[in-house]
Amino acid sequence: MPLFDFECTNCGIIQERYEKDRQVPVTCDTCGAPMKSKYTSFSFSMDFKPGFDYGLGKYVTSKKQRENIIAEKGLRRIKD
Repeated sequence: MPLFDFECTNCGIIQERYEKDRQVPVTCDTCGAPMKSKYTSFSFSMDFKPGFDYGLGKYVTSKKQRENIIAEKGLRRIKD
């Protein structure tokens, strides 16, 4: 579930909340006023999918396995 930042319209406090949708009405825990969504990045990343890694030339089934292969070969990952 993504993590969004919400700002209180009354007291200005910014809170991070895990929400399925940023359009769901959220109220402030401090004063109970409605909060508005701030545009931020998600807290999770989808940077790994099992499959053939062309950079390594091998089929990789887990992120840990990929990291181990990179360490064994003495390579450095620039971007996932």
